[in-house]
Amino acid sequence: MLQVFITVGVCCGYFICYWSVNLKSNLSWRTPFIVQSIAALILAAGMHRLPHSPRWLPQVGREQRAWAVMEQFDRHGVEREKEDLLVRLSSGTNNATLKEIMLDPTTRWRAILAMFLMGMQQLSRIDAVLYFAPLVFRQAGLKSQQSSFFASGVPGILLAVVTLPTQLVLMDRWGRRPSTIWGGAGQGVCMFIIGILYASGGSKALAGKWTIISLIYIFLILFSVTWAVSLRLATIELQPSRSRSVSASLSQSVCWVVNTCVALTTPVFLSAYPSEPYFLFAACLAVTSIACVLFLPETLGRSLTDVDMLWNERTLRTSLLAHKLQFTRDGRRAETRHRRRDSDAEYHPGDVELADTNGVQVQNLHTAGS
Repeated sequence: MLQVFITVGVCCGYFICYWSVNLKSNLSWRTPFIVQSIAALILAAGMHRLPHSPRWLPQVGREQRAWAVMEQFDRHGVEREKEDLLVRLSSGTNNATLKEIMLDPTTRWRAILAMFLMGMQQLSRIDAVLYFAPLVFRQAGLKSQQSSFFASGVPGILLAVVTLPTQLVLMDRWGRRPSTIWGGAGQGVCMFIIGILYASGGSKALAGKWTIISLIYIFLILFSVTWAVSLRLATIELQPSRSRSVSASLSQSVCWVVNTCVALTTPVFLSAYPSEPYFLFAACLAVTSIACVLFLPETLGRSLTDVDMLWNERTLRTSLLAHKLQFTRDGRRAETRHRRRDSDAEYHPGDVELADTNGVQVQNLHTAGS
């Protein structure tokens, strides 16, 4: 439900700012901060009711509490999770440190993939829309400040309405891998078409402006039903137990670092280059979808052992594909070199040089005789 509450908060924030911007006093800019402070206090007051992690509780001797927490969230898979936890405790496996994760190939590449996916999630342009929606819609053709700001509230409504059924029902039916791949492809198509419209001047026509606005809304819907939920779940479910906490922290850190970079650079890029940022976002989305095709296994409903087997199988297939491509490229290079040697064998530069030399000598004799 985390993503649902995030989208509800974004939606409320848009319309609180839309209402407070018309206030004549300093409450115009103070009101959003007051509302944020109240929400933060409510969150802090309710944190004591948040249960501890069921993977941490057995490590401190509270197994029964861990089973009770697991039953609250997953009654059907609790026995399987119990077995995994008991095996881990009996083997004495502890949480891995950052150094151990990066030195171990079995955990290093999973952590790198998690950081890559969370970073590319921010480079999909979602925060450019959420943070600078008035600027984006003014660039698309809504010149009035109020109309562009009101249009900015529509993404908040879309996010809230679409995310709720996605997280409650659809996410567990689609799976992590298909939603990540096809969601990234659909978003990339939207960004690419918007970039073409700006680059070709089609955005100046009325139909082009409304096409851009519609594609922005379609992009938001696709992000909400796919990447907003699936990427966060996949990056966590992909990790082994001993490296899950550290890898999740690393991926979230990369997420916020990239988020900050996007927030600082988006206004500059949009004002200087109307079309190029959209091509950049489309390229990032395409690269991420290809990376998911090659490396990301399906983690929905899988135990940790199953995820390990699927990861090894996926990496083996990708390695075989890379070797096959390398073999094909080397074969083409060898064939090219062989053709060059054949053409050189048919060409005799010594005969040409001899003919040229004889011609020069004959010319010199005629010159001397005259």
